[in-house]
Amino acid sequence: MTHQTNSQKRIDNNTNLLNWLSKYWLIALVSIPLVRVLMLTSFDGSFSQWQVSARLFFLPSLFLEMGIFILAVLNGLNLTRSFGKLPFAAKLALGSWLVILCGATVLSDAIPDLAIRAAMFWITHVLFFAAVAHLMAKSKGVSFNAENFLVILPATSAMVGLLIMLFVFWTGLDSNFNWAEHLPGYANLRHTGYIFAPAIALSLGHLAARPTQSPLIHIGLIIFNTGIMLWLGSRGPVFGLLFGLGVCTLCFHQMRNAQFWIRGSIAMTAAAFLSLMLPIPKDSLFGALRRLWDSSTGEASITSGRLDFWIETVGLISHKPFFGYGAHNFQFVSEHANGMFKHPHQSILQFFFDWGLIGGGLFVFLLSLIAFKSFVSSDCAPHIKLISAMLVSTMFGFSLVDGIFFYPYTIAIFIVFLLWPVIDGQRNEHRSPAS
Repeated sequence: MTHQTNSQKRIDNNTNLLNWLSKYWLIALVSIPLVRVLMLTSFDGSFSQWQVSARLFFLPSLFLEMGIFILAVLNGLNLTRSFGKLPFAAKLALGSWLVILCGATVLSDAIPDLAIRAAMFWITHVLFFAAVAHLMAKSKGVSFNAENFLVILPATSAMVGLLIMLFVFWTGLDSNFNWAEHLPGYANLRHTGYIFAPAIALSLGHLAARPTQSPLIHIGLIIFNTGIMLWLGSRGPVFGLLFGLGVCTLCFHQMRNAQFWIRGSIAMTAAAFLSLMLPIPKDSLFGALRRLWDSSTGEASITSGRLDFWIETVGLISHKPFFGYGAHNFQFVSEHANGMFKHPHQSILQFFFDWGLIGGGLFVFLLSLIAFKSFVSSDCAPHIKLISAMLVSTMFGFSLVDGIFFYPYTIAIFIVFLLWPVIDGQRNEHRSPAS
């Protein structure tokens, strides 16, 4: 009897732990930028091999995606059943894209091993997508969880920005530290924009959709996150945020509210002043506004060489138009990449280069199907649709000038908010009298 009682207690404890993880898994995702800074920082610029790989490929995010998928399976996720629920067009497109994704590992003319690695990465993202949909749909606390996520994510990004700023001042503005490649947690100074862009987008979306709920907190987060982002030299997120604001202003009446624009303008102006007031290290690429002011009117200086990448990538795609070169091969195919740059800094070109016009077109079609379901046909709460649209459109706009669909963290955040309106809409349909 005692043995049975102990066994039952263990089962109950495991069940309680599983339920807790299923409800609060988003907290683990939001902690990734902080974990990166704490684990992947060196005061002398020396890193072990695993740290180099983790910094370069955002591996903590990828490992977390795997963990969340396992969690979803333990909570009853059945991939066959989930695939069976998809509309026929989605099944056909997804199945065809997966065939091309895996086929590129054989057809690749560059380095097949890299295409295999990339296929494993993208399959992990697909499994994570299924896991997020399952956990969101199953968890009764998803609304509470995601609502808190809207504050926790920007707050965590602010903590990361503060730690990086303290590291810079501790190391010394006049030191010979390699700021471009050895910044805490990130292999490239520009990668810091990947955590600040979604954070700022969420705060702006919340400020428009929920103007009476904690506005001062979100205004403060916008000021600090935007100020640190500009101080660190990131300019791509600015384009993404302008793109997101433009799209959402056209599509949501809440974004055309005068109070939102007054608050947003005050916050952005204060952020600009903050970035200009903070001293920058010598011989660094810090100071986005200073660099914009000092840049010439030449295309190369304004686009940081991206235009050359894009023109060359179009030519490369024309040489293998149907099934592409295989993902993660860009740096060894492109002459402008010099064996270093891993993507063409433009998402649509990246998809077409990796999987050709057929595979890339299928992937864009799948994204379009989900976006239509999320932001056009879903019956979700209006504030959820607006906030999610602000983040998704910002990240998509950002992807038009950078490689955010190469890295697991930005892909994971994009997936969560692309799915949130769909899942909330399905929950509302189940609650409706007609059901």
